[in-house]
Amino acid sequence: MATNPRVPYQERRAPQLVPNPNPLRPKRRRGGVPGLIVGIIVVLALLAAVVYFLPRTPKHRAPASAAQVSTEPVPGELQLQGMQLIEGPTDGSFYLEGTVTNNGPHAITGIIANLKLRGSQNGVVMDVQRPLDGMAMRDRRLVPDPLTKDPIKPDDTRPVRLSLENVPPDWNHNLPEVQIVTVTAEGQ
Repeated sequence: MATNPRVPYQERRAPQLVPNPNPLRPKRRRGGVPGLIVGIIVVLALLAAVVYFLPRTPKHRAPASAAQVSTEPVPGELQLQGMQLIEGPTDGSFYLEGTVTNNGPHAITGIIANLKLRGSQNGVVMDVQRPLDGMAMRDRRLVPDPLTKDPIKPDDTRPVRLSLENVPPDWNHNLPEVQIVTVTAEGQ
């Protein structure tokens, strides 16, 4: 048997794509400029959205001119604290003592409060307005110190007293409701 030493000639072929063995999972492209550009655009869009929705700081306004500043005290500038009920020197009289703090920018020269005393059935038995009298500590006791002569300065705390006379006998002896109704300040 004779062998032919010649190997059959085959033409060279160009490279061909190998078919994907798993058609459900396509081949992933690797790298490339278009993917980088799309990624940068997405990041910039997210950054712009975050900056847009961040809370804004308040704008600084010019301070109010002298014509715009109110000279009247604003409700809430005064704060009553530690109110105690003390029996007065005569029958049917009581003192309501405590401290008042001036949280406002005005020196306070007068305060009028509305007091409501309730009875045993929780009905109002006395509704009266009284001025708060300024007090000062001298010789280890409280003495009257009128607010007109010694105003309560801003950020200052002072003892005050309300006097109640002719209190009805059907009062339940609980602390009365106290509401500040009128405040006067220096310069008014």
